[in-house]
Amino acid sequence: MGFIIFIIIIVVIIVAIIIQANTELNEREKARKSYLASLEKLKNNPTNPNIKQQTLQLGREYSHLTRNKKGVAIFDEIALMNDINAACAAATISEFSSNSMLERHNNTSSTIQEKINTLTSLYEQGVIDEKEFQQRKKQILDNI
Repeated sequence: MGFIIFIIIIVVIIVAIIIQANTELNEREKARKSYLASLEKLKNNPTNPNIKQQTLQLGREYSHLTRNKKGVAIFDEIALMNDINAACAAATISEFSSNSMLERHNNTSSTIQEKINTLTSLYEQGVIDEKEFQQRKKQILDNI
């Protein structure tokens, strides 16, 4: 009888260990998926500091779970920042390109507008006639 109780206790302990291991594994997998989903959000909106902060926090939680809840190592912090910087890198490049293109467009538009304004002023002052005004205006607009 004592032997049967001993076997039952051993089986209960083994089942409890298996349940605990599965719970930890599920918790770790959930944290990993949350971190990766947040990285995707960050890729779609890389200039949002709230998403960046959330991603870092979720990454720390995932790292903490992968180290059996013994804290986050400096190596993990560096890996997290590398992931976050990579997710944000495309935004920096595209933002720079967009700003450059916008700046060039504004400069060109400004230059064209200035040329047309100058041409209009010359026409209104009688320095050039209507035929020359229309001809030069067409040249300016054709160069856009």
